[in-house]
Amino acid sequence: MDACRKKIVETATHKDLFLNTYKLFYEDVDNREKAMLQNIYNYSIGNHYNQAVFLIGAGHRKSIIEKIEDCKKQQQLNLNWTFYGS
Repeated sequence: MDACRKKIVETATHKDLFLNTYKLFYEDVDNREKAMLQNIYNYSIGNHYNQAVFLIGAGHRKSIIEKIEDCKKQQQLNLNWTFYGS
């Protein structure tokens, strides 16, 4: 949790409720990102293609790249990922 978010949480009136909501939100985001990648790998196993594009919002960039690195170690299929943008 970055400093700004931490300060907001620490000063929240209902801190426990806020922390629980925060945790649930990021768990949901994490699960959706994992599902998106799993869908890509499942599709890639059953379908042949030369290139594909996976568009995501900038807020997902870091966590998706980290999850892709994990997938490279765990998946039997090796996809050649190229990342664009800053």
